[in-house]
Amino acid sequence: MHTHDPGVPEFTRPDSAYGRAEQAAAEVQARTGGAWVCWFGLFTRSYWGVPRRPHPWWGMAEAKTPVDLLIRIHEVDAHYGIRRGFPGMA
Repeated sequence: MHTHDPGVPEFTRPDSAYGRAEQAAAEVQARTGGAWVCWFGLFTRSYWGVPRRPHPWWGMAEAKTPVDLLIRIHEVDAHYGIRRGFPGMA
């Protein structure tokens, strides 16, 4: 049995229910409150996200890990003055 470090998001641990890429992408999307659409690219082996309208940025974010995608989303939102309370992020 594994013990869970409360400082580490559950979806980053390979032994958790979110060890599969598609589920990790869904967790990232849920953590944005649905403001971003997120998925895992089977051919690129990357995590992707695009903001839903009316977000002022119309780009795509790419990252190699779900945590990195969540960080990138946080950076984009912060740049445009959008503040969300992402669980596990300051």
